[in-house]
Amino acid sequence: MQATLYYCPFSSPSAAAMMVAHHLGGPVQSNDKTTKFVHTLGSLGFNLNPVDLCNFDATLENRKLNAYLAGALDSMFPHEDGWLESSVRIQLPLDKEKMPETDAAEFEVRGVLYHNIINVISSVYQSDAVESFNHIPFKEFWKPSKDASPNCLYGEIFSSEEMLDADNEICKCCLVNDLDSEDIEVACVPLLLYSDSTHLANFGTASCWPIYMFFRSQSKYIRAMPTSFACHHIAYMPSVHHIQDVHFLS
Repeated sequence: MQATLYYCPFSSPSAAAMMVAHHLGGPVQSNDKTTKFVHTLGSLGFNLNPVDLCNFDATLENRKLNAYLAGALDSMFPHEDGWLESSVRIQLPLDKEKMPETDAAEFEVRGVLYHNIINVISSVYQSDAVESFNHIPFKEFWKPSKDASPNCLYGEIFSSEEMLDADNEICKCCLVNDLDSEDIEVACVPLLLYSDSTHLANFGTASCWPIYMFFRSQSKYIRAMPTSFACHHIAYMPSVHHIQDVHFLS
C-alpha cells in the first residue's frame, strides 16, 4: 500500500503552502489573485529565499513603500514639465471659543505642487483639442410640435444663462477698454475644477490629492471620454496630518 504524501491532495509542498495562505485570506479571496501571486513568487527563481518569506512583515514593507513614494515626489513632478512648488496658509478655529478671523492661528501647508493655469490654457488653445470647443455661447430651443411654444434646452454649460451673461460682461469690458481696436476676437474661457483623493499605487497607503481642470466650453460628452484627454492636472495638495501640533499664543 502506497503511503499518502503529507501535502496530499495538492500537487506539491509549495502548492499546499499557497493553498493554506489562500484559505486564510477570507471567503472573498480570489482564485485568480492567488494564482497570480504564486506566479510572481515563481518568477523570482533563485532569488526566492525561504528565510525571507518566514520573516516577511506586510506592515513593515508598506511603511518602506510609503516612505519611498513620499521621497519620490520630486522625480514625479519635474520642474521642466511646468510643475511649481509653493505653500499656503490656512486659519484655524479655536475649539469652544470665539475670536475674530484675523486673530486666528495660521497653519502653513508646504509642498503644494501646481501648474500655472494661464500656461495650461495657452497650451490647450494651441492644440487640436480647441477644435471641439464652443467659443460663442448660444441658446437652444425645441418645439414639440409646429404650433407649440418653443422650450429652452439646458444641456450644456455653453448654452446656459450664466455663460451668456459672462460672455456679455467680457465683451462689454473689452469695448470699454478699446481692446478690440485691432480686430482681436474676444472669447470667454469657462473652467471646471474637480478634486478627489487617489492612491499612488495598487498597494500601500500612500495617496495624493490632485486638482483637475476641464474646459466648460467643451461638450460634456467629449469631456467624459478618456480618449479625449480633456482632463488637465493643475495641482496636487499634500495631506495634512499635524494640525494638532499648532499652539495658540495668548
